Amino acid sequence: MGFPMKVSYRGFEIDAYRERSLGGEVLLYWSIFRESDQYECDSGFTYDSSPVKTYVGYLKQRVDAEMEELDPWQELESQGKRIPTSRLLAHFMLLMNKHGIDSEQAAEFLIEHKGRRKFHRLAVFAKRLKRALTLR
Repeated sequence: MGFPMKVSYRGFEIDAYRERSLGGEVLLYWSIFRESDQYECDSGFTYDSSPVKTYVGYLKQRVDAEMEELDPWQELESQGKRIPTSRLLAHFMLLMNKHGIDSEQAAEFLIEHKGRRKFHRLAVFAKRLKRALTLR
């Protein structure tokens, strides 16, 4: 059914292969595991007819996108935990650098929105800032 691919990418093991299902259809099965502790980040199957190598490229993009999130793979959320403040601040700094915002502009933005109840958590603030920056 084609050649299976298993690659290591940014600390994750990406596995993809094509196989006939019990229903007789040829499907592409895939999984993403964190190598440090074998946490299953995501897995599934698709009817996509793309070559396995191409789909592995899509999965690499998925890893990149998840690593930019505050809670990659919604791991903390699924455990009912809050995102650590240190991670929130690190994410905020990455957003600032990525969009060329200097610390003075960021401080002005924070001061301007300081009293607003909807910014009571930095996570909400970071998400709104990210959205505002992408609309620029």
